[in-house]
Amino acid sequence: MHAVGSVILEGLLNADGGGYQGKKILEDNGREYEFMGYLNKGVLTVLGEVQIKRAYYYDAVSKEGCFPKDKVLDCYVPPIRDRF
Repeated sequence: MHAVGSVILEGLLNADGGGYQGKKILEDNGREYEFMGYLNKGVLTVLGEVQIKRAYYYDAVSKEGCFPKDKVLDCYVPPIRDRF
């Protein structure tokens, strides 16, 4: 039964097509990021592992990337340098 639940959950999490927000986005930090493509993220849930399709954006000036969908789903993990 858990396997069926994880398939349904994965479908719901990916119903937005990956969270694409346009060719360029402006983040809260004031930087402009350009869409580069999609990357998957495995997340372990009580129903099993699900793969979340996420739009990836990159800022060539700061050489940093971001996944806006991570913030929406509250699964954002800051870079190591920002944790200390």
